[in-house]
Amino acid sequence: MQGTYGQVISFGRDEERKIAVAPSIHAFVGWMLAELAAGNFHFQQEDDGGRSFNTLRPQKFHFLDALAALFH
Repeated sequence: MQGTYGQVISFGRDEERKIAVAPSIHAFVGWMLAELAAGNFHFQQEDDGGRSFNTLRPQKFHFLDALAALFH
């Protein structure tokens, strides 16, 4: 994957693929604020007492899985 300076990429050791989510952090934060304003978020209480953040649409267990579904 050839990236560009400043783009936001979803990746990690447990992720099967890298996904270009936004061309810049500014664009990503703008998208995130729009999703929050639209009410498309959910906080889930975890068994260990922690909380996780996720989208309602698409409904996935993990935020990075939602990103993969949205930006495939």
